[in-house]
Amino acid sequence: MKSNSLPANITIHRLHGPLIGTVEVKNREGLTSALASQLRRNLIAHGAEQDVQYFLLFSQDRGFLWHNRGRSDSAAPPDAEFPMDPVIHRYLPTNGPGRLRNSELETIIFSWLADTSELTAVPSTEPERTLALAGFLDAIRGGTFTRAA
Repeated sequence: MKSNSLPANITIHRLHGPLIGTVEVKNREGLTSALASQLRRNLIAHGAEQDVQYFLLFSQDRGFLWHNRGRSDSAAPPDAEFPMDPVIHRYLPTNGPGRLRNSELETIIFSWLADTSELTAVPSTEPERTLALAGFLDAIRGGTFTRAA
């Protein structure tokens, strides 16, 4: 990772290997694909790691995934978009009507990604199915996850 990079909320490394993904949690209500692209572009402009295989941005409503594949276009739209309601309900079944704090959502995302990295069967539910189709689940299998301090 570049020394001037902003720390991501969550980083994903291959077991004893290189960085393969960064995760940002921005629990904005009404987060759209266009707004997610703008947030990603702003993060990159302010020093976030750009040269990473996968970049993910989450709100409690939607998740967005970019698969770098060698492109350096910070304005690129996400390669995948998926609902986060199923994850929130699995990890916080008694969630009230309000918005989660970023730190609460980050804890849920961290746990979910760590659990998801251990899946061996092809998932049949969202958002895991979308992430599997994007190659993300294979890439993170057996990986290590770290939260920013």
